[in-house]
Amino acid sequence: MEKGRSTPKLYGSLDQTELCADTGKQAEEDVVSMADSTITVEDIEGELFRIERIKDALVRKESELRYMMDDIQLCKEITRLKKELQKLVSIPDKDKSNEDRQREEELLQQIQKLVETRDFLVDDMEFERLREREEDKEMADFLQTNIPNRCSMKSMCVLLWCCELKAKLLNLRFSALNAQINITIHFLSISVIVLLTACSSLMKMQTGEINKEYLLLEA
Repeated sequence: MEKGRSTPKLYGSLDQTELCADTGKQAEEDVVSMADSTITVEDIEGELFRIERIKDALVRKESELRYMMDDIQLCKEITRLKKELQKLVSIPDKDKSNEDRQREEELLQQIQKLVETRDFLVDDMEFERLREREEDKEMADFLQTNIPNRCSMKSMCVLLWCCELKAKLLNLRFSALNAQINITIHFLSISVIVLLTACSSLMKMQTGEINKEYLLLEA
């Protein structure tokens, strides 16, 4: 059973590499590529380029589906609140309790906030679509301008990866700026809280001194 097994081919392994005695050069047949002999480097780079484009399209589709899911949830919640509000509105004013009127106000405020949130979501989704369309146009113009027809797919992939790396660096800088802004806001909030606490303590001390003086005057 063990003798029937064939020894796996070791691609480019040192112990499988023999040197020609005459020339001292490595025999070409000792190094075997994992790729098919008919596949070239340009073919592999072209396939990688196609996969990158598919991945970008999937990421965009995922973002669009998430927007749609959030929009559906908001619409469901708005519809539910409107139905509850309609039931309260149908009650005559003379039969409404204070809790009913208070609930009406709460429902109106909640519906207004959800509508504003949905409007912002729709605007944001439309902005993303326009941005993606503009990015596609800029990329097509860039490739057409900077990459001639005789240029290899390798050069196209290198330029594309450079653009993606630049975009990632810009995103990192933007994230760092947001983090710095959040830290600044946090420290400002702490400073405001400390200042308010100090003012409150000072007012209490002044109130206590005034009360003492008032008691002394009465005595």
